[in-house]
Amino acid sequence: MQHQHLKRYLACGCLLAWIPAVDANEHLLPDAVTVRASYAADSGDAIGGEVAWNASERWRVRAGFDHYSGTEEHLISLIRFTENRERTDVGVYLDRKLAGDSGWYVAAGIIHPQQGTRWDANPEPRSAYTLNGRQYAGMHLDEPEGRVAYASLIPYVGMGWHSSARKGWQVGAEVGVLAGLDPEFSIHTANPFRLPYLEQDLQAEADKYLSTLQADTHLSGDQQLKASLSLRYHF
Repeated sequence: MQHQHLKRYLACGCLLAWIPAVDANEHLLPDAVTVRASYAADSGDAIGGEVAWNASERWRVRAGFDHYSGTEEHLISLIRFTENRERTDVGVYLDRKLAGDSGWYVAAGIIHPQQGTRWDANPEPRSAYTLNGRQYAGMHLDEPEGRVAYASLIPYVGMGWHSSARKGWQVGAEVGVLAGLDPEFSIHTANPFRLPYLEQDLQAEADKYLSTLQADTHLSGDQQLKASLSLRYHF
């Protein structure tokens, strides 16, 4: 995991070193390039980037990505699941600049999340587990795997600011809301013994676990907050 983080930071560093050398007058090149660190309530920390084009004096179009990474432990009916948050979101945004050269703007966009998080478990083969009122041995469960899925397209609205330098380096911040995430959690096991209610009982226990943690879990609702800090080079 640390190696993956190092690779992302090196990639961002290479991008920052390359930015000032780009000739922005070439056809179709963006007007600005950005690297950013983000946090979203549904997925945690992310490293990302984007490119932007000025459509007019007041309007700007952006396209970017955010890569989320992290792990979290969950205990469902004594089965320990490790949640792996490896997900890349891509999005396009339309900004409306406000109040002259103050740097303030409002944004609206559409985000497409990659597949959601994965939950992996390795129950003890000789241990006993009670799932939805029925008894199972660990060997019956095999290696259950949970998946989180989101809606394919997620609306986004936000408000941001960047330092007002017209050319060169700028710093910025943005806060927004993702709406309509529609998170769904499903669980699957190979069920080597072909037990008729196993997967149904696993799902029932997972749903019960998530419903008791609605205030704390990132699967608790359709709306989530997202915030980011950015470093931009404007050509």
